[in-house]
Amino acid sequence: MTPSTTPLPSEAPSTSPSTSPSIEPSIAPSPSDVSTPTPSTDIEIDEEEIPGGAPDDGDNDGGGDGEDVDSSIIEENEVPLGTLPKTGDTSPLPFYMFGAFAIILGFYTLRKQSSHKRG
Repeated sequence: MTPSTTPLPSEAPSTSPSTSPSIEPSIAPSPSDVSTPTPSTDIEIDEEEIPGGAPDDGDNDGGGDGEDVDSSIIEENEVPLGTLPKTGDTSPLPFYMFGAFAIILGFYTLRKQSSHKRG
């Protein structure tokens, strides 16, 4: 192997920037680019008249033209009542028993502590 020489740098790098950046925005907004709101057009909705009932002729049959109205009674069908499904409702008795046990245990512990302090 033949020895080779390492090339030397021709110039030393400078430590400070040579010039400041000269980039400036080239696109300027023109007056035609500015958006102006368009005038809104109002839409008129005609109000419809509320339909009135027939005038009352005084015979209290519900109609105003004097015709007889069939006043038959419409019977409603009875709703069949069957057994309802279980929905997970349980008896509150176990909760009452647990609460009573906790209260009794609390009184017992309180009484034991107070007798322990005295004697």
